[in-house]
Amino acid sequence: KFSALRDSKKMTAKKRAEIVQEVFILNKTKSEIIFEIKKCSAKEIDKIGISKCIKKCIAEGLKGLEKKGIDGGNSEVRLDGALRAPSTYPHQKTIIRGDNSEKIISLASVLAKVYRDNLMTKLNKKFPQYNFAQNKGYGTKAHIQAIKKYGQTSEHRKTFCTRI
Repeated sequence: KFSALRDSKKMTAKKRAEIVQEVFILNKTKSEIIFEIKKCSAKEIDKIGISKCIKKCIAEGLKGLEKKGIDGGNSEVRLDGALRAPSTYPHQKTIIRGDNSEKIISLASVLAKVYRDNLMTKLNKKFPQYNFAQNKGYGTKAHIQAIKKYGQTSEHRKTFCTRI
């Protein structure tokens, strides 16, 4: 199943779900894929900015892996695009379009996207008028129209919504 890994946005929801299921099966049987998923709230993104939130999540995720027994000082940290880990992680490699070329980055991308999509599906139950289950929180035309009609929720970034 992992041979199909690539940029999560280029995979079907079904294929992403199959890969996540495989990770959980592996973790129950013989091997272990250790991962952390971190997020910032819309309120925090509005307060400190998306760049600082991304840096914060990277740092918190790496600290979480260390708590699970990963030696961060001796592990290679691979990051997509222009992302950087804190300088306390000396063995890091940033790879442009890494989610297309590095299986481990692709897997991280898939795990994060499935997590976010599931979160959006749950939010859809709380805020059905925004159709989060379908648009997954992306600024589609219909989603923007819903914001204009119903206003913003606590899940909407105010800084993004100023452009609407």
